Amino acid sequence: MLRVAICDDEKEMRETICGFLRKYPSVEAVECFDCGEAFLQKRGHFDLVFLDIDMDDMDGIETGRRIRKWDKQIYIVYVTHLPDYQKYAMGVHAFGYLEKPVHKSDIEAALQEVEAYKRETEQPVFLEFKTEEGILRFDVKDIFYFEYINRRIHMCTQRGVFYLRQKMGEVAELMKPYDFSQPHKSFCVNLFHVKAIKGYDIQMTNSDVVPLSQKKSAAFREQLNVYLEHLIG
Repeated sequence: MLRVAICDDEKEMRETICGFLRKYPSVEAVECFDCGEAFLQKRGHFDLVFLDIDMDDMDGIETGRRIRKWDKQIYIVYVTHLPDYQKYAMGVHAFGYLEKPVHKSDIEAALQEVEAYKRETEQPVFLEFKTEEGILRFDVKDIFYFEYINRRIHMCTQRGVFYLRQKMGEVAELMKPYDFSQPHKSFCVNLFHVKAIKGYDIQMTNSDVVPLSQKKSAAFREQLNVYLEHLIG
């Protein structure tokens, strides 16, 4: 699944690209920004950004350079009217370039290229779990979180919810090497899928909200910060 940003000072272009993205099955989230400053202030975790080169104030090249200071992994696809645009983007390591006007086929081709590259460069980690439906195999990144309810573990995944007869302590210890952490005694969450923290609520990428206990708040926030720093290199 892809989390995608659009950064373009033309409202019509943002809406056009957004419309294409929302119809693409593997795009799970889309967020729009009308200038480079707004995108940089957000510092959200995105897999891909469609970035306009010719913007007022801070252009797309400078925005791209600043992005690379804190995020080495995001795929940058430049969108522009400018001729000979590639010469402007030295040092940004853009993944691709699209010329305006942008068509649906252009966006789909860019998304397919990003997905193919991600599959080649990211080695999935699979674990087996003894669920009530039998022994099942899951990609670690497909697991959102574990929740302990009524003496069993609810494992929330992209494939649905599965049930385990284990103790939360056992699950938390098993998942610790894979960047899972406990924000609450009854939960163990995948840091990869933490979208935001608001007060004592953790917003997950699947729109679920997980509680953050006051007792574990400082340690969990520190773990998340360390994880994000490692993620962006």
